[in-house]
Amino acid sequence: ALKRLDKEGVLGGTTLIAVADTLRSLDKLARFLRGRGEQAPRVAALAGRIQDTETVWGAITDCFGPDGELYDNASSELYDLRRRVSDLHRQLTKQMKRLMDSPHIGKHLQDRFFTEREQRFVLPVRSDAGGQVEGIVHGSSSSGATIFVEPREVVGLNNQLKVSQMAVHREEARIMGQLSALVAEESPTIATNLELGLELDLLDARARLAVDLDATCPRLSEQGELTLRAARHPLLALSG
Repeated sequence: ALKRLDKEGVLGGTTLIAVADTLRSLDKLARFLRGRGEQAPRVAALAGRIQDTETVWGAITDCFGPDGELYDNASSELYDLRRRVSDLHRQLTKQMKRLMDSPHIGKHLQDRFFTEREQRFVLPVRSDAGGQVEGIVHGSSSSGATIFVEPREVVGLNNQLKVSQMAVHREEARIMGQLSALVAEESPTIATNLELGLELDLLDARARLAVDLDATCPRLSEQGELTLRAARHPLLALSG
């Protein structure tokens, strides 16, 4: 993700969430280890070099849900735009139901439902009655028995919906770009924190391996004596 940002790229929602989760975990790890300075002063000192990045991960988590979708309140403009799209959806749904129930259209329908083609609300009209329903044709079924017509009465609403959806996408892209820029701005700090996290992870792995091997810390002789008691090669010990 950091390499992509070096090329002025914009990170997607799932990647931004992964960045936030990683940074939050590093902050949590640093706080945990710094609070145990008496037990492990050198490890605590290493963790103390991890810099706080809550301004980055906090901003990201404030905008995204767990599924990677932007919250409606990620910006006031996004909230208004999405509400506008929802309102238009409701208006179109109501109008399409009204058209299906109208005598001059209902009798020409292949089925009692409406659907979307090319992100526009359409009705399934029998192909032999296509000319009886005024509107724009948006394709047909695989059998050719049904054509999908956008009734003349909803063309204006469909246009408004399309324009509003495009505005939503633009605002979502703007927010993604803003959050990506925030990550890019802190990229050197993030890279350093990742290296420190890697070093701490390696220390943890060494400790876990020592426990698994029932290993002991050697005492070094000042006289140059060497005594190996029940010594085992670690790879042989791990293989049983």
